[in-house]
Amino acid sequence: MELERGKLKASLSMPLFFVDKHQEWTDYVRHLLWTTSSGMEPHVLEVESAELRHTHFPTCSRPGPFPRKRLLTTVMLVLRPFAVSVALLAAQCFFSELASVDAACNSFSARYNKVLEGICVCTAAECDTVSNGYLSIGAKEAAVYQTSKAGSRLAYTTIAVSPANASAIVDIVVDTTVRYQKIIGFGGAFTDAAAINVYQMEAAVQQKLVDAYFSEFGLQYTLARIPIASTDFSTSIYSYNAVVDDFEMKNFSIDVDKTPTSNKLAFIKRAIEKSRVGLRELRFFASAWAPPAWMTEGNSTINAKLKGAAGEPYWKALALYYSKFIDAYEAEGVPIWGLTTQNEPVKQTALKYWQSLRFDTAQERDWIKKDLGPLLKAKHPDVKLMIMDDQKSLLPSWNGALQDPEARQYVDGVGVHWYMNLDFVSKTAGNFAEMSNWQQANPDLFILATEACEGYLIEGLGTGAGTKLLQPEMVWKRGEVYARDIINDLANYATGWMDWNLVLDTKGGPTWVENNVDSPILVDEVGKSEFYKQPMYYVMGHFSKFLPPGSVRVKLELSANATAALANVDRVAFFTPENQVVLVLHNRDQTEKVVRVNLAFEGRTALLLLLVLDAADAKCANWSARFQRNLEGVCVCNATSCDALTSDHLSLERNQGVVFQTSLAGDRLAHAALSTAEGVDAAADFVINSAMQFQKIIGFGGAFTDAAAINVYKTDKDMQQHILDAYFGKSGLQYTVGRIPISSTDFSTSVYSYNEVADDLEMKSFSIDVDKTPTSNKLEFIQRALKVSERNVTLFASSWAPPVWMTKENTTLNCHIKGDKYWTALALYYSKFFSAYESEGVRIWGLTTQNEPIRQLGAPKAWQSLRFTAEEERDFIKKNLGPIMKQNHPDVKIIIMDDQKDEILKWNASLVDPEARQYVSGIGVHWYKNLDFVAESLGNFKELARFHELNPDVFILATEACAGSLIEGLGTGAGVRILEREVVWKRGEIYARDIINDLANYASGWTDWNLVLDTKGGPNWAENNVDAPILVDEVGGKEFYKQPMYYIMGHFSKFLTPGSVQVAMNVSAAVNDAFKKVDRVAFVTPEQQLAIVLSNREATEKTVRFSLSSEKRSFQVVLPGNAVQTIMVATGSAVASNNGSSEIPAPTSLAVRAGAQFSLALLFWIATLVA
Repeated sequence: MELERGKLKASLSMPLFFVDKHQEWTDYVRHLLWTTSSGMEPHVLEVESAELRHTHFPTCSRPGPFPRKRLLTTVMLVLRPFAVSVALLAAQCFFSELASVDAACNSFSARYNKVLEGICVCTAAECDTVSNGYLSIGAKEAAVYQTSKAGSRLAYTTIAVSPANASAIVDIVVDTTVRYQKIIGFGGAFTDAAAINVYQMEAAVQQKLVDAYFSEFGLQYTLARIPIASTDFSTSIYSYNAVVDDFEMKNFSIDVDKTPTSNKLAFIKRAIEKSRVGLRELRFFASAWAPPAWMTEGNSTINAKLKGAAGEPYWKALALYYSKFIDAYEAEGVPIWGLTTQNEPVKQTALKYWQSLRFDTAQERDWIKKDLGPLLKAKHPDVKLMIMDDQKSLLPSWNGALQDPEARQYVDGVGVHWYMNLDFVSKTAGNFAEMSNWQQANPDLFILATEACEGYLIEGLGTGAGTKLLQPEMVWKRGEVYARDIINDLANYATGWMDWNLVLDTKGGPTWVENNVDSPILVDEVGKSEFYKQPMYYVMGHFSKFLPPGSVRVKLELSANATAALANVDRVAFFTPENQVVLVLHNRDQTEKVVRVNLAFEGRTALLLLLVLDAADAKCANWSARFQRNLEGVCVCNATSCDALTSDHLSLERNQGVVFQTSLAGDRLAHAALSTAEGVDAAADFVINSAMQFQKIIGFGGAFTDAAAINVYKTDKDMQQHILDAYFGKSGLQYTVGRIPISSTDFSTSVYSYNEVADDLEMKSFSIDVDKTPTSNKLEFIQRALKVSERNVTLFASSWAPPVWMTKENTTLNCHIKGDKYWTALALYYSKFFSAYESEGVRIWGLTTQNEPIRQLGAPKAWQSLRFTAEEERDFIKKNLGPIMKQNHPDVKIIIMDDQKDEILKWNASLVDPEARQYVSGIGVHWYKNLDFVAESLGNFKELARFHELNPDVFILATEACAGSLIEGLGTGAGVRILEREVVWKRGEIYARDIINDLANYASGWTDWNLVLDTKGGPNWAENNVDAPILVDEVGGKEFYKQPMYYIMGHFSKFLTPGSVQVAMNVSAAVNDAFKKVDRVAFVTPEQQLAIVLSNREATEKTVRFSLSSEKRSFQVVLPGNAVQTIMVATGSAVASNNGSSEIPAPTSLAVRAGAQFSLALLFWIATLVA
């Protein structure tokens, strides 16, 4: 989930513990803040700086004592299928101005001339960065970082924290008082290939590559591996001393690493410089692949064996060779922290071989105790010596140096590689138990994962061989495999994890032996102007950025009730030097997991944190193949990829909430968690009284016009299903209202009726067959929508014009009915329509007397329209329509007017006539006189409220609205504006404004016009082209476009289920003035959830405080500028919803109810939580 402009924040009226770890460039300021359990003000406990600028810490005010308490923090995580979650838990107070908003990820590649799904493409001008927002989180909030197959890349947002409930059910218990190994670091290797690839790029691109790994806005790597001379990822075999039998290393030289064809040393120095700027220390360890060839028995470095034995000249020379390397690099300002005895000394069965010195554990033992150990102790006493540096599976048997006290005294750790994992093709792969057993046997030594990479297998095994840049499933899977191994290595005593090549080209090289593999970053070796960040890159960042050196693993246990449910959830937890708890979870199941985590500390107050991640479960893509550009603000769907929405709000428990957000900044029903505090807030901006209730919701939806059906059926079956799911499915907006035109409208390709036989007053020739034709598909479209929906869909019908033979003018344009018998025939025509549709399994709940019976002056175009007055409608209802519908369809709701809101108080003839009124249930209103709110006073909302006061038993339903209905220069103009970001957003914002204010003034629902149009705003025989929330590509038929209007509709349709009731939202005059451009309304749903919808029409963010008077609770959110939020809060025990009120009969649904379904696109995510 990405909330780039403004964080979703929630604060609570309760004591909290917070830690600040912000380091400014010249000063290091650390504050340990404490809030007592009885008081509300935090206390500064420790200040390690002469200057404490309190203006930056409004809640960090004064020193005080540090009571000893035990902190119980409960965290709730919702884990997506095949998902990884990383959580850093601590409460903090920081300098807010240093928080960064991460730059966007661009996926379009100029080289490939296409979007690279799952890849972020960087150029000299554009490259995404990682937000440091966690450095500025405020009181009572936590920061979340997320990477997902859906498209998030270390995306940052915030969530709320609140006190733990001692009786809460927990799945994972984290105890920070029980501690294990400390972190050394995370990083990758400075191979020749990495340096060659970096330095073949343009200078500006080089810098972005260095920044990506080592800067404060990148992954902040803290550990790096330096090969001693050449590897298979060099362009040739070389050593640092080619002079035969130079045992004293007089000719030793690293000059090759300084050449312009190598640049390895220059690359390393740039990384050091960048790390220092980012206030992280970069440590290095070295590994040799092979000695100089003259030291080997066969004068070859391939599967080589060293001449002689330990203690003899060649083994001593090799030890000196290593020592000289350390000296030479330290002379260049590159201190070497560690050394492995040899990269992969054990020969494995392989298809190819490269530089490799082979020895066994006994030979290593003797070399360490006789040569290498003593020399390092004399020359480099602080260098850490690591044995083995080979596959994890060797750990139990690689113990020669460990069982010999003379050798063991020089050993600090063991290096392990992952290649026997085989991408976890076997569930038991990983050798994690061997790591844990080794550590228990050797508690004084560390385990470091010293090498791993992807693409090392053969095709058909795991993720195969080489790079897979153009295969989104593979690139994601490789990132996920990284996460699985890292987490489980760490959970089994690894102190860090090293990737192999930092950078490769798109072929997976260069490598002299053609042993091509993959790397987190690949460069374009052809054009040399762009590079590619793969998911592996972002997965590495979830560890390297948030687990600094010195972080210590803490105890993590599953509760008995979660053992089975979380069996496939990888997990680990750490406590950092900055007093943050880091929790990492990886869900390998195909089903979603709700995880509650309890954290125990010493000396701190209790907190509760609810984390709900991943706004749209599948990716919102902006790239359009048709338009060959990113459509800003628009989500592009095709047959294989379409974003989906979560229903996590349905599983909320007391004190829990979720905020869903759509914004100009790019959020599309993105969601984050909040928690509520016990007790009311006397200073709240809005007081919600759920005991004071008003009208019930009927529903929200759109119209099944001919144009909508035609557009849907222009696409293939998969696309059709995506569109149906988008509106009616559980992963979509879950529309509960649909409008069905009775025969043709302007959004048909021609004018037609259901009975063309003149004077057939008995309707013997009535037929809806036209709706079944393959050129129409309207009826099938409706039937499929009902099958998709898991909710009841309330349908109502409206006629634009009668058959032409009923009209005085013999035309359906601005026509009038001939006389009495034709009014009777029109009523029968309507009744026959209901009967015909019901015989097809489509039950219709309501009927409007006529679409827009009032002729508007100045309308530039005309289409099918029967005109009549309020008095003519009254007579039609009481004499014809009312009696026949009562006889044939007694449950159908008759809705009067169905025209502009400004007429509502005048259109009352049927209401003041008792004979007519007995048949009337509601009134329908349209929005077109709003004129896109070009004047603040527009909207006619007061008239709606007044109508309700006069007619409390008659519901108000907004029956039609659309954007693009105006003339150019007025409001947002005419037709479709899909290529204009500001306009598409403005239209969504106007939807929100009208819907909220209609609902706040007693409307029971809101109906959009065409469900689907093409990119011209049609088809429309009258060329009255307008806009719609979803547009289809009528040219290629391969994609469709979800505009902001679509997501705005979801803020209501998905959350305000039928039967929801509006509740009072009280505000003072002063607050009302401050929030005059924040539209708002509140409801309680049948599921006993409070739903609050806010729309901020200003560009500046608003902090909004809520008090729930009936529930005795309070909370706070930050509402960004130009954003719409739906806030869902559990108010009590959930009850089963009837999806409708007593006034709303449940329409027949053709759906066979199904359980939760997941598409491939929503099965993966990764997240980091910082609190």
